[in-house]
Amino acid sequence: MLASVLRTSIASSVSIDIMCAFVVMKKYVSKTLLEQTYINELVLKDSKRIDLLEETFSKFKEKSNHLFFEGQIYNAYSKISEIFKRAKIFNNC
Repeated sequence: MLASVLRTSIASSVSIDIMCAFVVMKKYVSKTLLEQTYINELVLKDSKRIDLLEETFSKFKEKSNHLFFEGQIYNAYSKISEIFKRAKIFNNC
C-alpha cells in the first residue's frame, strides 16, 4: 500500500519487507499452535495416567491404614483398642 501511494523504490522495499514480516508471523503462529496442540494432547494423556496413579495410591492407602511409624503411639494404641473391641463383639456372638 505504501508503494502505491509514494511510488518510490524505498516504499516498494518497505512494502515487501512488511509482507515478508506477515508471512514469517503467520508461519510462527501456525507452528506455535501445532506445538501447543501436541503439548495439550500430551498433558491430557499424562493427566489420565496421573489420575489413575492417584486412584491406585488412594486404594493402597486405604488398605494399609494399619501401618504406624515411630512417634505415632496414640494411633497404634487407638487401633489396637478398636481391634480388641471388635474381637469382644464377635466373641460374644
